[in-house]
Amino acid sequence: MCGVGTTCIAAKKLGLHYIGNDLDKDYCEIARRKLADTKETKIGDAYVSIFMDRVMSVKNRDVPKILEYIKHTPIYIKITNIGT
Repeated sequence: MCGVGTTCIAAKKLGLHYIGNDLDKDYCEIARRKLADTKETKIGDAYVSIFMDRVMSVKNRDVPKILEYIKHTPIYIKITNIGT
């Protein structure tokens, strides 16, 4: 399953199809367990990839959906690490 399934997990979060394989059955089992706990990631109806509370990628066909969602949704900015 591609090592521990990182690529398959990213695909699943973006609503994409995936096929994984690995020579080691233990890594396949680890990946299967991680995939079972993984859900698609969406903002509105758009599939997105989020890392450290930031949208990192959006499927090309979902860009219009995310732009429409943002247009009608208040945006909250998380501010951290402000020194005094």
